[in-house]
Order: sequence, then structure tokens, then C-alpha cells
Amino acid sequence: MWFTRVTASLFVLIAIAPVTADVVINEIFYHAPDDLENLQFIELHNTGNQAVDLAGWKLAKAVKFTFPAKTTLEANGYIVLCKDLKEFKSQYGFDAAAQYSGSLSHSSDQIDLMSASGKKVDSVKYKTRAPWPIAADGYSSSLERICPTATVTGPENWAPSPMAPGIPKPAGSPGKKNASFAMRLPPIIDKVTFTPKHAAPDQEITVEAEVRGVDELSNVELRYRIAGSGFETQEQTIRMTKSAKGAFAAKIPPQKAKQIVRFRVRALDKQNAERTFPHPHELRPALSIYVHDPFKVGDIPFGLIMNVGLAEFRAAKAGKGPAGGYGGTSPNPPARGNSAFVRVDPKPGEPTLFDFINIGPRSGGQRIRFHKDQPLGDITSIVPLPRHFLAIASRSENVHGSIEGFFERGGMAVDLSGRGTNVVLAEIPRLCQMTSALGLGNPPFFHRDPKIVADTATNRAGDMLDDFQVKPPYRMSLEN
Repeated sequence: MWFTRVTASLFVLIAIAPVTADVVINEIFYHAPDDLENLQFIELHNTGNQAVDLAGWKLAKAVKFTFPAKTTLEANGYIVLCKDLKEFKSQYGFDAAAQYSGSLSHSSDQIDLMSASGKKVDSVKYKTRAPWPIAADGYSSSLERICPTATVTGPENWAPSPMAPGIPKPAGSPGKKNASFAMRLPPIIDKVTFTPKHAAPDQEITVEAEVRGVDELSNVELRYRIAGSGFETQEQTIRMTKSAKGAFAAKIPPQKAKQIVRFRVRALDKQNAERTFPHPHELRPALSIYVHDPFKVGDIPFGLIMNVGLAEFRAAKAGKGPAGGYGGTSPNPPARGNSAFVRVDPKPGEPTLFDFINIGPRSGGQRIRFHKDQPLGDITSIVPLPRHFLAIASRSENVHGSIEGFFERGGMAVDLSGRGTNVVLAEIPRLCQMTSALGLGNPPFFHRDPKIVADTATNRAGDMLDDFQVKPPYRMSLEN
């Protein structure tokens, strides 16, 4: 069996591979979107200039496979093995070489490549959380080896493949050169920190990073842009300088309140090998910090939605899904959004920023989807209360004044200022308890009767209950 090359059109250093060899584990697809459990593949790559006889070689640990006699991998060739031959071909349009037994875990796993003599030729132990790429965990990306000739097998030599545009679907580059391929291992960017964690409008933001490489560094820079409701600026660049302690640092100038600072670090060595952290193909392609004035906090948390970019802001006002993204467009509904959600805890009065999330349309409103590595508590999806719900509350005989007055009286800080900013409630039962304790009774759109009154002209109460995970005895009603 002869495999030809297919031409179809951060970090902490860990131990290197036990044996240097020309054949390496080059790509891993362990978690497909849409619960396609049988869609997994492993790609091997011969980096040498001579063919390699794979007869008797094995894949071990997570999956099992023994290469049959007369199996040869040509110079600079690729071979793809998969979990299910039919599923693989239906997604990628060509046949994988063979089907292995076993399955790759969605959390962490190890793949060993053994020679016919039993020596470990290569080994990869991947994980689904940082410093390993997060986009490979069901968001459509595969794990791509950056430099196949480097013996480093840790996360510093792996990157996510580009995510599929639009609705998440299987991506990756099986049978061909990886999108993240580099001739040399790029500089390693490690221990990126920023201070303060919660920036005021008059504060500079100091960003530090440890950067090292196989070759001498030629440039380390900080790139940042400002984002808010209805806008996102062009990226600015600041050169990072090396401190006495060895870390590289730069300062972002003070910014206005109610804005997000998105930033990343780029390093280039003398051989023109470069790396950007976070990776451009990652779920969050930049680190983020929310600039704000002190919050007027109440008894329960509150949240702010920010539809970043003018196109996304207009789409949100029109009831459509988000558009645009950091460095490119992202059709609705993307795995990576360009919106942001800010949750303010009432006790410390400090915000938690959920950036690059997807806020898409639903019947009567929008759905906020959080990334699985940064959920809202244990919730990965919530639905904001539409403004017509709040208007119902403000017209009740138990409530006097404006919408803002209702929530302020209930002990909930409110910020309705700024373009594209809305109130979001994620803890409905707590609001009921709070208003009862203040002598207001249950809010007019909540009651203890198990009957759910739905107003189909505005929304479906049953759906809202599911989205908010409201449990009895609290029920939603659109009654006044």
C-alpha cells in the first residue's frame, strides 16, 4: 500500500518526544461540532526526503491501529486515519486510509506512534483547555502541529485550524499542509499578564509577557484596539521593551469608560518566525479588559450587552444575528462572536467580562451564548428580558416611575445608557425573593401560580422559563 501526498484544493515548555523521527503526528480532530461523535481523525506526516515503510507500526493509547504489510508513506506525504470511514468521507470528500478502533476523548487523551520494533516514534497528550487551543473543543477547529520538524510536542507546537465560517461545521486540513505550518518553531509567548484587572478611565493598562525563542528575537509588540457598542477601532501597535527581570512590557494609554480594550502580543525572531498570542484562529483571538466607572451596585447581579461594531449594532437593532469579528467577518451564527457581556457582582461591585461571544436572534429577543471554558456559573446560554417585559413591569400598580426606578427600588443597579446597552437578568428567582422582602410583592410578571400565561405577540413564556432555568414555585406570566 503506497500513500501519496494529497493536494486537495501560552505556553510552558515540556519534555520533547522520546525519539526523533521523520514521521510525526501532524493533526488531530477529536471533537466535531453538532455531536458528530464518529467524526474524528488523526493525520501522520512524513517530514523527510525518503519514503518510510510503516508495516507493523502502530497507533496506541487512545486508539488502536496496526499498519498492514506493504504500507509506505512517501517523502513529504500524509496519511489520514479516522474513527468512521463513511462519516469522514461525507464531510471531507475523500477516503481516509483506514479506520482505527477506539475513540479520542473530548477532555484529554494521549496518542502514541510506535515503530515496528516497539519504539515510541512520537507521542502527543492533548487537553481541551488553555494553554491548549480551545477552538478545537467542538467549535469546528482541529489541532494542527505548527512545526512538524520540531521535536516539541506540547501546546507551544500546536494551533487551532481556521474555524469554519457561518454555522459551526467540521474544519481542519486533513491530507495537506496545515494552515498554521511553520518551517521553524516560532517564539514562545508565555505568562501574559495585565494590570489593573479592572481599569478606570484614568488608568494605564500595563501588559507583560515572557517571550523566548530558538533564535534571537527581533521584535516584540503589543497590539490593541478599542471596542464598544456600535464601534471598533483600528488596531494600534506599541513596541514592548524588555525589563531587568526579563519580561517584555508595554502600556496601553487610558481609555474612556464603557469600552473594551482588546489586545494581543506578537513576537518575531531573526529568522522571521512569528507567533501571535492569542492565536488568530482561537475562540478568543485577543485578551480583553473592560474600562468602567465605579458601579452603583444593588442586591443582585446585573449585566450589560455590548453589540460591538457598527454592523453588529445595526443587526442587533434589526433583530438579526451578529456580523463581523476581530480580523474578519463571521456570518450568523458563528462559533466565535464579536459581542460582549459584562456581569457585575453586587458584593465587590466588580465586572466579569465575557468577550467574543455569540448573541443571536430568537423569537421575541436574543440569546446570549457563553463559551464552554467560561460559562456564566454553570449556565452556557441565557436570554435577556426584552424591553417590552420591563415596560409591563413599569406599568404595574405595584411599581411607580420608570423602568429604571423599578429595578433601583428592587436593589438592582441599572445602566441603560450608551448605544446598544440593555439590562439582562440572569437570576429570576432571586429577583422575586428580593422584591417580596422589600414589600413590593412578586414582580408583576412573576407569580406562584403554576399556570403560565403566554403572550404570543411578544414571546413564548415556556421558552423563557427553559432559557432562564426558573424552577417552581416561580412561574413567568405576562399578566399585569
